[in-house]
Amino acid sequence: MKRFAIVIALLTAMSVSAQTKKWTLQECVEYAMSNNISLKQSVLDQELARLDKADAIGAYLPNLNGSVSNAWNTGLTQNVTTGVLENQTSRNSSYSMTASISIFQGLRNLRSLQRAKINTLAAQYGLEKMQDDIAL
Repeated sequence: MKRFAIVIALLTAMSVSAQTKKWTLQECVEYAMSNNISLKQSVLDQELARLDKADAIGAYLPNLNGSVSNAWNTGLTQNVTTGVLENQTSRNSSYSMTASISIFQGLRNLRSLQRAKINTLAAQYGLEKMQDDIAL
């Protein structure tokens, strides 16, 4: 029984001495700030709100589309006047460009932009609240 008590005492002493670093309050707060999953999610929410705001601003911009097409054809064709088969190469090209802008969509763009701005502020305040809660 004495041996068992001595072994337990030695193991306990070894585990206590293994943690030699003492953490300050500032180190604890910094560790919590960098490793908290909820805080990381709040940062991602803020980034998503910022992207939604950029999309809402982009809805006011005009749409511009362009396309280019080119075709080469080579083959034998019969000359109508002489009746002789001849090699003929033909090339067809087409180009197009269109632009459009929305003039009025029932205030959808305006409301989307207002909502995106509010969501951006809400995400920012949520992140600040999360940081304050962790620091406390």
